[in-house]
Amino acid sequence: MISISVKIGVIDDKINKLNKKIQSLEQDKRQVIPNMLGNVDDKISKHESSYDQQIKEVKREIGSLEEIKNKIQSPDKKPFIWDIDFAEIFGEKGGFDIVIGNPPYVRQEKIAPPLKADITLEDKMEYKRKLLTSIQTHFPFIRNLDKKSDLSIYFYFHGLALLNDKGTFCFITSNSWLDVGYGKDLQEFLLKYCRILAIYDNQAKRSFEHADVNTIIALFGAPDISDSKTSLKETARFIMFKDGFDKVINTKNLIAIESADTIQKTSSYRVFPVKQEVLLEEGWEDVGAGLVPALLGNHKGYPYKGRFQSGVYEGNKWGGKYMRAPEIFFTILEKGKGKLVRLGDIAEVRRGFTTGCNEFFYLPSKHFDIKKNGKYYELIPKYDGLPKGMRIEEEFLSLSLLSPRNIDLLYIKPSDLKKYLLLLNSKQTPSNGLKTYLEWGEQKKFNQRPSCKSRERWWALAGRPACLLACNYLVNDYMRFYYCFNGTWFSDNFQEIHTSNSYITLSIFLNSIVTQLFINMFGRTNFGGGLLKIQTYEVADLLTLDPSVVNIDENILEKLLINFSTKCNQSIYEQCGINPNIPIREQIPNPLPDRKALDDIVFDIIGFTQDERDEVYWSVCELVNNRLKKARSV
Repeated sequence: MISISVKIGVIDDKINKLNKKIQSLEQDKRQVIPNMLGNVDDKISKHESSYDQQIKEVKREIGSLEEIKNKIQSPDKKPFIWDIDFAEIFGEKGGFDIVIGNPPYVRQEKIAPPLKADITLEDKMEYKRKLLTSIQTHFPFIRNLDKKSDLSIYFYFHGLALLNDKGTFCFITSNSWLDVGYGKDLQEFLLKYCRILAIYDNQAKRSFEHADVNTIIALFGAPDISDSKTSLKETARFIMFKDGFDKVINTKNLIAIESADTIQKTSSYRVFPVKQEVLLEEGWEDVGAGLVPALLGNHKGYPYKGRFQSGVYEGNKWGGKYMRAPEIFFTILEKGKGKLVRLGDIAEVRRGFTTGCNEFFYLPSKHFDIKKNGKYYELIPKYDGLPKGMRIEEEFLSLSLLSPRNIDLLYIKPSDLKKYLLLLNSKQTPSNGLKTYLEWGEQKKFNQRPSCKSRERWWALAGRPACLLACNYLVNDYMRFYYCFNGTWFSDNFQEIHTSNSYITLSIFLNSIVTQLFINMFGRTNFGGGLLKIQTYEVADLLTLDPSVVNIDENILEKLLINFSTKCNQSIYEQCGINPNIPIREQIPNPLPDRKALDDIVFDIIGFTQDERDEVYWSVCELVNNRLKKARSV
């Protein structure tokens, strides 16, 4: 064990080096600013701010070291500092040869100081700031991390900082950072400064019985922050195993995977090698808005020099594209060039209507039944003690859809809507009966709910337009896009789609089996229970048919949608004519007649052969089956 005097000596040495760094920065500041030309005021302000910020960060680090130095002699307060407690490792070798870990899965809102009671929001924010500052000690160019980052993202950066320049890094963590927005910071760092040796997933079995998340194994080389061009020329390998790790991980397979330069498929695994430079380009804003434009071939062809000097990395769907993607996906991209567009480029996607208190704003509720009486609706109490004789004018109530469970078919008629939504704006004057209802809501303290409390008048919801097209965003086996030809108000259990294009055309494509393929590739599958979740921006990133290439009479399309009698409670297997209990590819897909009629329109426009159509049905059923079976594997 290293003595206290040696540890103090190590800290003093670090402080001396940091003081010299401050002197160097101050000298550079004095030399550079007087020699600046052009718009002097702007340039001086910009550079002074840059130097001052760097000096401030170094001084903050010195302050932290001084604090550690004061505490280090107190056994009950002695902190653990890697490069001090392992001074012989970092002094002689520059770090560890290998770092292996399985960090805890902690969502961003749960990240908090350990061993502290009564934690406030300010405590959590300060703790996150300290985590970021610690990362900046090793990688000062990292200015910020996405505030939604879970705790494993911080562990990745800290773990990589412990390696020597020839070290190897291996973590087993949730797979979420491969696909979600907050993973972009880690992805960009890895692509620019590390060698991504391999990322392993397993479609057959979850790693941990008691952890309700799906995991991957990440294997990286040590970071080299001196030159990003070296890392960009490396090849990352994404491996999906088809059976339990105990059955497929062996010397023969690992050697074959390590040497794979093209896509390799065996009965045990699939490996997808791709240059790190390509991965960075696909997620770079200058190339397009994320993954989709790059896939469609809309590269701008920047020369390598300075290619990534401007713009920003927006992230990439590594799990969806390189882990889960079947071969037919790339056929769709190839045949769909010029026919497919990003949904967010032709429509606005946003979360459904949030009331903040559904039991008050949606009628009938658990408290009341409702009865039509002329131009009024009467609220009939279900329980004793509730006010009677409350009446609401029909102008304040609008038909709405609260849950996907309340609808059977994709084409929604007014008679299908069973809930009324109380819609008032802040300038309207409630009637006496409505005032009684509002007063009752205040007695129940509904007005103190966070969303309600934030409004000028807690009951004022009006102002948002009705919507014609929306989808469920929590998916078991089948994601549905509901078309309401008169429009309605969808709750926040849905994602709404607003467009100036044809809603009918969009409804046909979005409800096709091709869209189900995209959803199962790019939705979030990190939930151990098998549920797939797709957020607002991910719906916007889905590919869809460009309405301008669809030359079919809209009346024909609407009739097809109206006649789509497949019920929402029928599984994707039933719709495709596949039995999931026997090998999927030993069956010939036999889709239901209305499913086939809808899909054939899309297949015909893209130009698919019969074999390719079968491949889409098989691939969707396999993706769903693998996800649900994996959830049941422990």
